[in-house]
Amino acid sequence: MNMQSIRIPEERLSVLIGSKGSTKRLIEERTKCRISIDEGEVFIEGEGLEEWIAKDIVHAIGRGFNPEKALMLLQDGYVFELLDLSDYGHTPNSKERLKGRIIGEKGRTRRFFETHTQAMISVYGKTVGFIGAYDSVTMAKQAVTMLLSGSRHGAVYRFLQKHSGEMV
Repeated sequence: MNMQSIRIPEERLSVLIGSKGSTKRLIEERTKCRISIDEGEVFIEGEGLEEWIAKDIVHAIGRGFNPEKALMLLQDGYVFELLDLSDYGHTPNSKERLKGRIIGEKGRTRRFFETHTQAMISVYGKTVGFIGAYDSVTMAKQAVTMLLSGSRHGAVYRFLQKHSGEMV
């Protein structure tokens, strides 16, 4: 048995654990791994690929995804990736502005990205998380990176509309 550990934000621990431990138990059952938590650090004990998948599920929950979406990582070909907003904005104000660009008014930009890429997106803290099939996540990350690098929303929307048909 191997063991990995990952730190997740304190306020996300209750989401990981779930009501009466239900979410933690479900992850353990589905990945055949053992999960223990000690002072904000999550330890994952398991074998091979299941251990890595369990770690990605825990990490995704820690980065703002709800457990149902994070458990989609159990599907063949699904991946979890992160972008760090600190690579694009260096002050708290600039990071907030960048988060706003990704989410959009009433969440419209994020929904547009999710619809056109079939990837799920979570903007949490100083990260942007992606879950989906590899090609979907690659496309969503490219669109978000374009926005973070200063591209206008319209240009990114056109890029997604043009390229989203190629993914199917």
